[in-house]
Amino acid sequence: MQIHRYPLTLLEVPADLRADPDGEWTYDTLVGAAGLDPEATPPPIVAALYSPWRGHPEGAAVVASPGEGWLAIIHCAAIESSSFTPARADAPAQPGRAARRSVSRAA
Repeated sequence: MQIHRYPLTLLEVPADLRADPDGEWTYDTLVGAAGLDPEATPPPIVAALYSPWRGHPEGAAVVASPGEGWLAIIHCAAIESSSFTPARADAPAQPGRAARRSVSRAA
């Protein structure tokens, strides 16, 4: 699976907070792939790109922890198993902080 992290917030990418990412996925799978805790309170946000961005296709998942100032773009069609290995980390997450300062899910 390819996971790309960027030191950006949701305001800086073409993400639709009400859209579901394309492909087969679950909330827990996407959030876990981004390195966040799906059980965090408040929970992380999962959105979808509404237009292609930096080589990522429209409909790719955007998983964000805005309190941390980074987000992950995940191509959902690439999710094949429950074991994840990021292909490239543009801005590594700070361990232990993402789960505490995550933001609410988009509804």
